[in-house]
Amino acid sequence: MISWRRGWHRASSKVNHYNSNIPMTETIPTYNEAISAIDEILEQIETGELDVDELAARVKQASELLKLCKSKLFNTSKEIETVLKQMEEENG
Repeated sequence: MISWRRGWHRASSKVNHYNSNIPMTETIPTYNEAISAIDEILEQIETGELDVDELAARVKQASELLKLCKSKLFNTSKEIETVLKQMEEENG
């Protein structure tokens, strides 16, 4: 089970549309929350805060967060394309 961040409580959704590895009871972070968590992980790696036992888990966590961000960006792009196409058809 992946815990996004210690002390992280806010979420945009309880439904997991992005990653089947995350239990449905966990909440999905917003894009900005995921980016902040990735930044935190990178800082821990760069400063050597993580021991060997934690390193693999945090790298995996960062990987899952990156997949989430990529999915959110892709979905947002598709939604914008749809809206623009509808506007074009209405004005066409």
